[in-house]
Amino acid sequence: MFCVPAFGTVGAIGGSIYGAIYGAVAAEPASEWEQAESAFKGTLSDLNIQQRVPNHIVEFARSQTPYRVIRVDNQDPSSKDEKAPYRALASKGVDAVLELTELTVSLRPSDTVINPPLSLVTTARARLIRTSDGALLDERVITVDDLSIERSLATWADQNAQAFRQEVTQAAQRLAQQVVKELFPVSQVKVARSGDVLTPSGGIALSVMFSRDISPETLRSFGEEMVECVTRDLAKAVPEARLVPEEEFHRTVFGVKPGEVFLRADTIRTLLDRPDIGQRVRESGLTHLILVGGATKTYPVKLGESMRSTQLTASIFELASGRVGHALASAEGSQVGGAPTESPACEALGAEVARAIRGKARDESR
Repeated sequence: MFCVPAFGTVGAIGGSIYGAIYGAVAAEPASEWEQAESAFKGTLSDLNIQQRVPNHIVEFARSQTPYRVIRVDNQDPSSKDEKAPYRALASKGVDAVLELTELTVSLRPSDTVINPPLSLVTTARARLIRTSDGALLDERVITVDDLSIERSLATWADQNAQAFRQEVTQAAQRLAQQVVKELFPVSQVKVARSGDVLTPSGGIALSVMFSRDISPETLRSFGEEMVECVTRDLAKAVPEARLVPEEEFHRTVFGVKPGEVFLRADTIRTLLDRPDIGQRVRESGLTHLILVGGATKTYPVKLGESMRSTQLTASIFELASGRVGHALASAEGSQVGGAPTESPACEALGAEVARAIRGKARDESR
């Protein structure tokens, strides 16, 4: 699955929660501390914080970043492959696993005085692991706190720890938000277009495909994933368009199988000038051929950090006139471990192709 080379699989693997209470314990009756801690532990159990935080991470990452993030429950590392414990997930299209461990909720004193006011602090250890080889891309302890909210032990525990419950619920969201901010960086995306593409007066029927003839630097697997990504975006943005598979397009227009005709800008124009092919185009109702290509380059910028740059193009051929327009999209960013930029670039390319297809009606150009 392309445009999502870095899926984030989120799970509280091996995680644990501690309702830790710190303070001048000797200053409080032991029974009061025991009763409060019992209420806190019960609240944490009721809130199911180990599930709540990963769920929030998935929610925030999907809504705030271009990454496609999935949740895998109880995904334990494989003991058979210590170097790449999550290798099995790579074959399912998952490129990175986010381990969330040592999830801790604590009340900490704001001062060293007797019976100090307490503030809620939430921490977790996050490890980003590449599935293909087990490489550790990032590891950090993430902490969120709100030191402006201070309460006595009695206030935190009052009414069956109601205040504690409310603050833990909000802290779970803040922690997830911080994880997304630190580990799901957003790339800078740019788009451009050249040449006019006219919308036909009738219906739209098009095919999106990849050819090494027009983009020799693109790996075939990469190109096929681009086709899937752009086709998916076109289906959403131009729902009235008829999307024709590559094999059907070749058979209908050229009378051959894919790979049996040389597809490049100059050869396509020559082919479309042929009377027999022109007639097939008119009879088929096909309006556009979109050829995609591109590549990603990674280069170091400083120790432990790399810059990843993706440049994608789409050549949009009007079958009736032979005219061609171009859509371009790029994404780059300095990201830990060279996190992929293909996803935002391809999403942008698909959107730009859709705008080009729907941008100007044929009768407006006269």
